[in-house]
Amino acid sequence: MQKHSKKIAYIGQKGIPALWGGVERATEELAVRMVRSGYHVTAYCRRWYTKGLVENYQGIDLVHVPSIHTKHLDTISHTFFATIHAMWTGADIIHFQGIGPALLAWMPRVFAPRTQVLVTFHCLDRRLSKWNFIARAAFWFGEYIAMHAAHEVFVTSRFLQDYSYEVWGRIATYLPNGVFEIAEGEADSHETLAAFGLQPEEYILCVGRLMPDKAQHELIESFIRLKKRTEPEFAKLKLVLVGEAALGDNYAESLREQAAGRTDIIFTGVQTGAPLKTLMRFARVAAQPSYSEGMPLAVLEVASFGVPLVLSNIPAHREIFGEMHVYNTVGDLDRLSRDLERNVVHYEEVRAVALAHARRIQEQYRWELIAARYHVALVALETCGSLEGQSLLRNVRARA
Repeated sequence: MQKHSKKIAYIGQKGIPALWGGVERATEELAVRMVRSGYHVTAYCRRWYTKGLVENYQGIDLVHVPSIHTKHLDTISHTFFATIHAMWTGADIIHFQGIGPALLAWMPRVFAPRTQVLVTFHCLDRRLSKWNFIARAAFWFGEYIAMHAAHEVFVTSRFLQDYSYEVWGRIATYLPNGVFEIAEGEADSHETLAAFGLQPEEYILCVGRLMPDKAQHELIESFIRLKKRTEPEFAKLKLVLVGEAALGDNYAESLREQAAGRTDIIFTGVQTGAPLKTLMRFARVAAQPSYSEGMPLAVLEVASFGVPLVLSNIPAHREIFGEMHVYNTVGDLDRLSRDLERNVVHYEEVRAVALAHARRIQEQYRWELIAARYHVALVALETCGSLEGQSLLRNVRARA
């Protein structure tokens, strides 16, 4: 394939290959495909995340620059050094992943005016409870900079697309997350299940960062209520929590204290690749009682395996599954527990509906399709001075 002269730099993700984190996985999927399309791709990584083991991954140049590894300074300090390096090495396109990193999107506009600046708006970070007033103000300013400095803003959900227009008057391009490509017979290994003492279809799964806004504490309490009502019939049923807390957050420890003494609540830590696919595929039910989401990649992925879902009634979930799905009100523990019970007890019935969702998601949220739209947007931006480029950009913004 002919190599493009264009250089793309991805900034804001913790690193590639993705060990955990939806932003990291989405960035990896796009970056790998842009390499295949002939671009010279650089991804900036944090050494504490990738351990600095490789300098190239599937054609992506991995560059490690310093960061101040604390809860509030890690991202912005890493973004600062990465942006300077990207400008110094002549990146033609700098793509900031997230509203936090977008705080510095003005730098290339001022110091490297020929560089195309892109921002992906993944979620409303300033509404997350883990951040203090100063951090939320910084995220608000990051939104402002993104909407006014970027040549193009991508959003991962229709909700964020509407928000961008209604709050900031910015027409953003919809570019959702995608799902695993599931090969025939893939994720059939039971070794992962055995390692955690699990049996197929005898556990409820929750995948995601352990943080208050994901409401795993409510899920644990709802699961305990469920077990009290359904024993002894479902005495073997377990709850599996996949993920860890962010730096400087003691929420994970509070969850372990809540589950202390119980052998039916399993914390697996971070899981990726084949083990994660195995845990998803063989779950009886998957639950996500979040208070806030951007585009919930873990929900999409587990849904692509045809696993029945128990979801909170938030815009991100409704956008994916529509009005036909039954949602539970956020914060309603009794409703959450009853929804879990309904899906566990009537598994065969809800499984049929889940399989129908899986077929639609595997088609609609294929990474190949999403990456193709992204590539069209890049080409349109490169030629936006021409009528053809402007037409391309209008089309990619308008497409579903």
